[in-house]
Amino acid sequence: MTTPEPPPLPRVSLVTPNLDYGRHLPATLDSILGQSYPNLDYIVVDGGSRDDSVEIVRARGVRLLVEPGLGQYESINLGFAQTTGEIMGWLNSDDIHLPWTLRAVAGIFAAFPEVDWIMGAPAVIQAGVVQRVHSPRPFLREAIRLGLCTGADFGQVQQESCFWRRSLWEKAGPLRPECGLAADFELWTRFARHAELIACEALLGAFTRHAGNRSITSAPSYRRSVAGVIAGFSRGELAARAKLHAANRRYLRLRRWPGLKRLTRTLDGLTGLSAPVLRRDLAGDRYALVHEPVFP
Repeated sequence: MTTPEPPPLPRVSLVTPNLDYGRHLPATLDSILGQSYPNLDYIVVDGGSRDDSVEIVRARGVRLLVEPGLGQYESINLGFAQTTGEIMGWLNSDDIHLPWTLRAVAGIFAAFPEVDWIMGAPAVIQAGVVQRVHSPRPFLREAIRLGLCTGADFGQVQQESCFWRRSLWEKAGPLRPECGLAADFELWTRFARHAELIACEALLGAFTRHAGNRSITSAPSYRRSVAGVIAGFSRGELAARAKLHAANRRYLRLRRWPGLKRLTRTLDGLTGLSAPVLRRDLAGDRYALVHEPVFP
């Protein structure tokens, strides 16, 4: 009796935008190529680097587009337009994936056809070592849609740990470069109109912290870009945002009282402050999709 062959792994499309990051680029490329994922659709879009970036990419045989003057988000959009995979994600040229990332992601999407968008446990890498891993927390869909996931009470979406189905990208539309440094933040608000973000316990990607991080050096510009995105919301969205933010503030004040903590946990399901998470059932050797309180 012959053993049936396992189903083919889904095609995964990854894009890396790059400009003069040759000093970080090898670690990024090797973190993807080293996984030896057999159905990888990978492209690097370079905005006209003047360092050795192009030589580094070509030496590894990765598909390359060089478009001088193209910005980060235009590069990502162009890259995705050249790909065909059913699962998508982008990795900036100073961040990394882990050796198991693509197979883990493929397995999750295969096991949960109802899931369109996932994020792994947030992690930070520095000096070539993963230095910090945070526990995944549930994301309230309305909080993402209304632009409340800015790193405070409702958490923050870590882009390098995110993967989604192409059908979601096609529904939401591409990145909007006119949103400046907050173009990914704005994309998440549109994704949340169509799908839940499912937090997952797996470590899938890591943000590399170094002195040149734009998220550090350009933090004021990022905050202004976020404010610009929020200013573009409709009057109804702004009202719903203020209402959810105020409800969250009241809820968290209640939870500071020890005697009310158990009560607020009980009320989580009634108040809508719960969301789906993928937890690993180690005994069953599988993931389980469960609903948990947004605030532990």
